[in-house]
Order: sequence, then structure tokens, then C-alpha cells
Amino acid sequence: MYNWYVDTVIVIPARMHSTRLNGKPLLRRNGITLIETVWRQCVQTGFDVVVATDHEDIAIEVDSFRGQVAMTKSSTPTGTDRVAEAVYQTSYKYIVNVQGDMPYITPEQILDCQSLVKQFDVGTLIYEMKQIELYNPNSVKCIAVQHKRIKQQVQECKWFGRMEVPYGYHHAGIYAYRMNALRQYQRLSQGYYEQLEQLEQLRWLENGYRIFAKITTPIAGEINTQEDYDTWVS
Repeated sequence: MYNWYVDTVIVIPARMHSTRLNGKPLLRRNGITLIETVWRQCVQTGFDVVVATDHEDIAIEVDSFRGQVAMTKSSTPTGTDRVAEAVYQTSYKYIVNVQGDMPYITPEQILDCQSLVKQFDVGTLIYEMKQIELYNPNSVKCIAVQHKRIKQQVQECKWFGRMEVPYGYHHAGIYAYRMNALRQYQRLSQGYYEQLEQLEQLRWLENGYRIFAKITTPIAGEINTQEDYDTWVS
């Protein structure tokens, strides 16, 4: 899997059985599955790309469009843990986690997120939240602040949640990590708030790590529900 000329790999964690929309990686739009749509956006960056899954049907689909697959354990608790498992024995310096339900993500946004780990252990993207999203638990909110000593336009993420946060940003489902930080994450236990909110990024904050974010242009959403899928295909 490792390309000696590339220091970054994009890992797309994909699981078959979602409680809100079962089998969504294999749902199609114009004959192309959701997982292939996300993969096509990722490969445009020039980084290596691998899909991390525990389901044979997803692996077969990825093979059909000549993508790379890393099979992971069915017991792996979160997407970040799945990413860590997929790359644990590789020599990449940087890893980008692009969730498999983000067909609207652009290659430019992926590159922007990756640039953060040249300076920080963990990076992500946030953007201005529409009023209607404040009351949607599928729209993850981020409280972030600007630091004067950081000259570039980077925010530090202080908290993530699903409930209404009128002064928060919308958190995009993309992360970038340095390899050492990701390996450490895999050794940490799930914390109280991570389990309460069902947000794996809270494990970083509950264990004293810092997450930094760039503000990006709004993303049209993720495919979390049947309504999201209907909007995507319409």
C-alpha cells in the first residue's frame, strides 16, 4: 500500500450497518456508489487513498473500481479507530480521515485540512452554520476560538456537540493527524462525553489533546439519513 514518494494517505472509513441509513456506502447516484463518489474526490489530491472497512460487500465494491482496501475488525468502535488500525504498520507521516458519507467534499478542502498537520497534531475543518442546522442533531457543532499568537487563520476547537449551540460552527467530518498522535489515540479509552455525544473527536479533548481547525466554505452536508440521500440523488 505504501508509496515511498507520498508522505500522506487518505483513509475513508466505511461501515455497512449505520443506525440511521443502513448500507449507505453502496447506495448509488447515477450508477455510482457513495463510497466511489467520495473515493473519486480523494484521489484527485494526489495522495494515496485506502478504504478501511470490515464488510466484504464494501471491499468487493472498492475492488471493482480498483481502489485499495484495508480490512479491519468488526469490533473496532469508531471511524478514527478504524483509520488507525488500517495504517498502524505503515510509514506515512500524515493521515487524513475523510468520512465515507461526504460526497460534497472537494479535493481543495482535503488539501486544506492536511496542511494543518504540518504544524499541529490534529486538524479539521469548520464552517458557518445555517440557522436550521442548529436544531438538527446530525449537524455536529463546534465551539472554536482564535488565538492571537497563531498568525494564520486557525481556530482552536474547544468542544463538539450535537445540541443547539447558537455561537458555534458546523464541524465537517474530516480530520488530519500526525501518525504518532493517531497511534496514541488508539490506545486511549473512550471517555464519558465521547460515549454520551457519540462523537469520537471528543476522545482527543478528554485526554488533553488540542484540535485546530481552518474555516472553510460551507459543505452541502453528509449522507446521514434517507432524506439526505434523496436530496443527493435529486
